[in-house]
Amino acid sequence: MQSPLNESSNERLERTKKRLEEKGKELTFVMDELPINTVMRTLYGIDYERIVRQPNQDKAKQNITFLLIFPKKQKAEQDLIIQFLDANNAAEVYLYNEDKNDGIWDYFYRNVRDGVIIVSINAHSPEKRKISTDPEKVHSTFWRFHHIPNFAKLMRGTIVVWGISLQKVSKSHLVRLFPHGCMILITDSLLLLQPLEALRILTWYRLRVFNEKPNSTWKLITRPNIRRYLTNLCRERKLDEEGRRFVQIYEQIAFMLDPEDLYDWEENEPKEEAPIYCMPKLKSFNTKVGRRVAYDRDLDHAAIARNDDVLADFFAGWANVHMHSYRRFHIISGFGDGEGKPQREKWAEKWSYLEVFTPAALMANKSYNIPPQAELEREAVKKHKHVMARLQAHEDEIETNAKAEEAEAALMDRDLRAQMERSRGLKEGFEALVGSGVLDEGVGEAVVGREADDEDDEWSRDGSSVEMGEVDEDEEMGEEEESSELDGWGLSDGSSGGSSDSD
Repeated sequence: MQSPLNESSNERLERTKKRLEEKGKELTFVMDELPINTVMRTLYGIDYERIVRQPNQDKAKQNITFLLIFPKKQKAEQDLIIQFLDANNAAEVYLYNEDKNDGIWDYFYRNVRDGVIIVSINAHSPEKRKISTDPEKVHSTFWRFHHIPNFAKLMRGTIVVWGISLQKVSKSHLVRLFPHGCMILITDSLLLLQPLEALRILTWYRLRVFNEKPNSTWKLITRPNIRRYLTNLCRERKLDEEGRRFVQIYEQIAFMLDPEDLYDWEENEPKEEAPIYCMPKLKSFNTKVGRRVAYDRDLDHAAIARNDDVLADFFAGWANVHMHSYRRFHIISGFGDGEGKPQREKWAEKWSYLEVFTPAALMANKSYNIPPQAELEREAVKKHKHVMARLQAHEDEIETNAKAEEAEAALMDRDLRAQMERSRGLKEGFEALVGSGVLDEGVGEAVVGREADDEDDEWSRDGSSVEMGEVDEDEEMGEEEESSELDGWGLSDGSSGGSSDSD
């Protein structure tokens, strides 16, 4: 039997038509489209223009260089992708070989700026894999990026990365990897050994990232139960300069969680949509590190380093299953250049898709432009004043509306009392006339009743309406009023009205 890779384009096209007919689908052609493009688009939803388009560009660039990362067992898929790229006049196509250093990766890393990396994702789907809290189990799910030297540094540029599978393992055969945004791990060493720098980074993140960028593209990762841990540190430390820093750190985290109700108080952790993610309970993680210590000089650096290793292990696995959501993954260590260098080098070598920083290195990074703490504090005060001004304006508006409603209610009450007094005065006047014998008692009641009805009519004209099923009193009362008035003057047919003889 002839191998599919040795078929001509027409033979492959005919075979594809038969496959589609068996599935009840139809092969749709586009004018002047290459047969292999028709196959890739119809069967797999893969379009060349989409693959080569760079971020923030409307049109795809030409002369794109490709790097393919496929395991040996996926050679058939790799060869088909090569044919697809060659048919579309790809400038260069390189194959990454993880078994030997043939210089291909070094060339791509040092020389290619507008490039595309295509990696096989047959083994796992980034949307379906579950994170494990056991580092040994996490490592078994890694893709091949951790074998590629300096991969994290390549993500500083505009290189596009696609995961591809001709066997549908997720919602699509094509998954964008390392799209945008950043995840940042706040280690225990950063919080405990350099709290002032931790405060500066958190303040920058709140003012420049949290308030300006979508939460879905940036996220801080912290130790388990960060709020409870910081609360305990604040209680146990003396309220000197060192102790107050933890209060300020707590405030920055609280500012990012409280305003939008992003904290689940029952679970005691941020909600999923929050800009901060607290790790779950981790094996070998010492939750008491840094506790019950009066001064920073009394901290156990070895215990802090062990905690950092546990956090870094989890973060590497967490980053591995979120490659389809974020582009860059940073670990910030609080150990100095000498003490912490071996540990940082170990992390960078073990997980090449992570970047490891000291606070000083992160603040010197021009990509983030983190200003000095004094400038951040002024910005925070300014923003606080702006927020307070908006709140005050809102409160003033509420107070103004309340006063207007109160004045309107007082006016309605005054009108109602005036009408009641007028009705009461009229009734008393008629009662006086009846008592003096000038008018008959029946006439007085009729006229007073008519006055009351007139008041009801006035309220109706002011906006009330007759409800369905109610009798329209305006029509019936007309006849009664006319009859009463005739009786009062002795002009009705009956003899019940008063006359001059009775006087």
